[in-house]
Amino acid sequence: MRIESPADAKRFNIETIYQDLALLDDLELAPNIFIGREIVRGGLGRPIRFLNNAKMAEETVRILRKLNIEVPDIKRKVFNLSGGQRQAVAISRAIYFNARLLIMDEPTAALGVEETRKVYALIRELRQNGIAVIIISHNINEVFDVADKFVVLKTGMLVGVRRKEETSLDEILRMIIAGKAALSVAPAAAAVEPSAAAPEEAAASSGKWKSSTQAIQKAAAFLSLVLMIGFFSIGSPFFMSFDNLMTVILQTSVIGILAIGVTFVIISAGIDLSLGAVLALAGMIIGKAANAGLPVWVSVILGILVATVMGFLNGFLVAKATLPPFIATLGIMMIARGLTLVISQARPVYFLVAPSFRLISQGSLFGAVPYPILYLLALALLASFAMRRLVIGRHIYGLGSNEVAVKLSGVSVERVKIFTYSICGFLAGAAGVVLTARLNSAQPAAGLSYELDAISAAVIGGASLSGGEGTILGTIIGALIMGVLKNGLNLMNVSQFWQQVAMGIVVIGAVYLDIVRRRRS
Repeated sequence: MRIESPADAKRFNIETIYQDLALLDDLELAPNIFIGREIVRGGLGRPIRFLNNAKMAEETVRILRKLNIEVPDIKRKVFNLSGGQRQAVAISRAIYFNARLLIMDEPTAALGVEETRKVYALIRELRQNGIAVIIISHNINEVFDVADKFVVLKTGMLVGVRRKEETSLDEILRMIIAGKAALSVAPAAAAVEPSAAAPEEAAASSGKWKSSTQAIQKAAAFLSLVLMIGFFSIGSPFFMSFDNLMTVILQTSVIGILAIGVTFVIISAGIDLSLGAVLALAGMIIGKAANAGLPVWVSVILGILVATVMGFLNGFLVAKATLPPFIATLGIMMIARGLTLVISQARPVYFLVAPSFRLISQGSLFGAVPYPILYLLALALLASFAMRRLVIGRHIYGLGSNEVAVKLSGVSVERVKIFTYSICGFLAGAAGVVLTARLNSAQPAAGLSYELDAISAAVIGGASLSGGEGTILGTIIGALIMGVLKNGLNLMNVSQFWQQVAMGIVVIGAVYLDIVRRRRS
């Protein structure tokens, strides 16, 4: 038997529960138990597998009941659970997948007396069910009653092996303290007692408070949008007109599409500064290809493909070359912007031989709803479905919550990162198509600072720069907040300089609220 990775160990039914538990704090119980081994309904190959969330929730309840584990609500996020409940979730994950050998590293290090008793009662039950358990612990008083055999190590060297019927607590203590059995007897009282911890009732009430606070903060973006619309409706009689509302959403569409892409990256605890430059490069490729005589649809595919490749390069540099996302995407931003200037010679490219190209963005549905709004809506729905219903979406959330835990679950973290940045590049290309068609020209300076607007929209909508949290709906709301703010201030004749100040205050406020929430969590 040769084990070279966590995935290899799982194939041999060997499960490990680490001292830090390797849980995804920002996710619920079922995603934690099934991360890397999700129950699916089918799919279209490995990247597109549909989650069976109902079945996973059902199985989560079943395994918790089987192990007599009490958790008030399986939809509660893990960071809201007490220490004993978190340990129980980690054990449930191992047992569900038919572990024959369970390795537990300091399973009670952070638990109080009562929770420690419950964990060891659970370990006894596992042993009675024929599961071998290896406990790595510094506290012999806790493990002496439950263990059958003791292996004492000191500085990586084997001190001795004793079966329970052949030894005593005093002898094991001598081996632990001195590193050999010949030293004088150390009193049993020298062993470390479990530290006192807050009662589970306090943890549960704290969890409820955290959950309610989090719900209020999640609704803050939507409430802000509603209040902003009400304020500008009073401030300008033209604001609520149908034409103006369509204009707001139309102006938001390009930033909204970019923001959807960067939301994937931010949730995975990354960042992408190359969005605006990649958008410009995609538009320029489309313009040059169309003017070279290629069909419009081929030119569009070519532009989006180039943008996707740039996203792939971002992911490769972050995942394989292990560059910080800030540096990797900053470098790709410079490369993309430079290539755009080289290809265009710093001159705009007009679609003189492809006049139909502009209809991609300048047309409308029933003469009322501009096409870019429909593109934004369609991409938002697809992205939301992917994040909530596909395995890859679950892995992206897990990556942002606890990258180490995802890796220890057997998921290829590198593949997830590359996929995430590639999708971001693809959507930057799509935004490039929309903007270029709307202008009916490829501008070498297109997309300047658009990445900052897109990131701001995601953050205002509730995406955490620490990763693990965010929704596509929230991002769209964030983009609309920015669009409404700019449009409303324009109608009220507020200087663009002051508009920038207002946008900066909104972004700082959104990030500050996220920091406050995480500190309380």
